[in-house]
Amino acid sequence: MKEETLQALKEADIDEKMAEFIHQMLVSAMHLYGYIPLNAFWEIFRTYRKDIKQLKLPVFHKRHLLSYVRIAGEEDGILVTTTNEITGDTESDNFVFLMTKELEGGEEDRFFFVRGLLLVQRSDLPRYLPETLDEYLSYNRDPVQAKGSDRLLQYVEQITGNRTEAERIVSEIGTDTIVELPLEETLSKIIVELKQLHRTVNTSQLKKYALRYAKALRIWTNLGWTMHELSTNAPLKSYKPVVLLSDEQVRQFAANGISYDEIVKIGQEYGVDTDMTYNDLPKQ
Repeated sequence: MKEETLQALKEADIDEKMAEFIHQMLVSAMHLYGYIPLNAFWEIFRTYRKDIKQLKLPVFHKRHLLSYVRIAGEEDGILVTTTNEITGDTESDNFVFLMTKELEGGEEDRFFFVRGLLLVQRSDLPRYLPETLDEYLSYNRDPVQAKGSDRLLQYVEQITGNRTEAERIVSEIGTDTIVELPLEETLSKIIVELKQLHRTVNTSQLKKYALRYAKALRIWTNLGWTMHELSTNAPLKSYKPVVLLSDEQVRQFAANGISYDEIVKIGQEYGVDTDMTYNDLPKQ
């Protein structure tokens, strides 16, 4: 990270340890989802609040996230924009929106691609979240690395005889899949390209390995769920009812000797998640 960026973060009350953690969280979010409203990104922090507390980080709030993405987002390959800027609708509520620069279009319409993804995004799914913070942070790796990629890479390398070319082809299949471009179209284009290079292609074998790989990828328009997970109704199994408490209600419970953590624990015993409607983490 550039020295001037670190200095600007320091002035925003974000030390290097906090900045590194937010960076890791942000990169994982972009690999899992491709784009996300800042409010939803903040909710991810809230989901893992108990794990985060164990890291002994300085206490941070939503304002720290907003400051970080505005100061260091570009270095992280993140475009910080707003929903109004994306949609062109100035009448609706306006929210800060984060997206990977890989989705940025040309100068004439920078948001053409992400606007198309938002139109087909599943609205009937909760956002996919790994069970633990460690698993979430494991998505810092390349988003097109998934179960089945090694076998597909090995097979494509047999066809091309070139490791670098094989990696490019697998990456293209993965990149097209996570933005939900039709796999059949991607494979047809690649098969034509290989045949033009006079490569012998077993089409059914290539499709088998590619489909197995594609089913394991985190699809951005599916809010991070894989095709395999959707086929097993995993999102429905992960869903829990949520009880929303206002900050005033939390203060009233505290005045009666009941902490927020105790409320969460009671909810978990009954299979209910507890959340709050205000922006910052509860102060201890």
